[in-house]
Amino acid sequence: MSIVSEYTKIFQSLKPELDKAEIKRIKYLTTFIVGEIVALSLFSGFVLGLFGLLSPAITLVFLFFSLLVGYLSYLTIRFYKEYIKTNFMFKFLQCIKDIRRISDENSTQIFSIKELEASNLFSTFNKIKVDDAFKGNYNGVDYKIAEIKLILEGSKNSTTAFKGVILSVPSNKTIKANTIIATKRDMNIRNYPTGIIASIIYVPLLICLWYWGLKDGRIFSDIGFFMELILGTILTPIIIYNFIESRKSMQTVKLESTNFDKRFNVFSKDQVEARYLLTPTFIEKFTRFYTAFGTNTKCSFYKDHTGNDRIMFAISTWKDLFEPGNLFTPVNEPKYLFLSDFTSIFNMIEFFKLDEKTKL
Repeated sequence: MSIVSEYTKIFQSLKPELDKAEIKRIKYLTTFIVGEIVALSLFSGFVLGLFGLLSPAITLVFLFFSLLVGYLSYLTIRFYKEYIKTNFMFKFLQCIKDIRRISDENSTQIFSIKELEASNLFSTFNKIKVDDAFKGNYNGVDYKIAEIKLILEGSKNSTTAFKGVILSVPSNKTIKANTIIATKRDMNIRNYPTGIIASIIYVPLLICLWYWGLKDGRIFSDIGFFMELILGTILTPIIIYNFIESRKSMQTVKLESTNFDKRFNVFSKDQVEARYLLTPTFIEKFTRFYTAFGTNTKCSFYKDHTGNDRIMFAISTWKDLFEPGNLFTPVNEPKYLFLSDFTSIFNMIEFFKLDEKTKL
């Protein structure tokens, strides 16, 4: 029986519960609409204050409460999604054989920092935030999926290294060296040659500082400036050495497909193996897959931290996936709750024939 047929069967069995959930949805929706109306009304008071019709204190009060009520009404959307996900996701996922949702407390363990770093698909990060995570088997392929956000947290601020979906499956080819594919505009892969950018900027700047320091005598009168130049000079060989080593470990691979080379960068630690992995068939399918998704998609052939050969696909998106529809559509009508995103992932496995122990 197909996944859709199984889904329809489960939907019919859950229809009474979904009818009750629909009543809750209407209540959530009413709360949201009323809250937004109140928030807009309060905000109009703030606007009047901007034109001098109210005192500054009253104007700020209107602004504060408009933002507060607006935020609280927005929370009803989150509460509704959590309610549907908690009560129905596991039941609907029964239509997909051999799949299990990883609990929130264990979700960050589905992809370790070591494994993500081994793929070299992501720039520096030190925190993993997982929204949804799943493990399972499809057509004989063990897979793991996570909607994930990788963050580099500093003492004062943080930056997002990646947000999207990561799929990892076993490779049907032996991998001895890491090979990655990324779009030309993707500057967030771990082995992107940013060292050359640092060298181009840093080394000439250091030379100019030495020149200006000697010319105006500051290098002799300002001990702090002199020590900074000495420290910068000591660091220069380290920067150049790290850049050279990174270029040795990950080299640009030029393939026979000029159209592919125009759109994607391929880096590998082994030129010969990269061409063995990236067959014309794989290149064609990856290009079609990228066109279909219309987003920043990248891929890595790698050994994970336990030494297993794997393929990782990372699809950048700011859309929340694996979500139960939205507050504005009935929950008790067949619309394949949760199913569409999983179907896309399974189509991806089918598309690349990752279930076959043959050539990619």
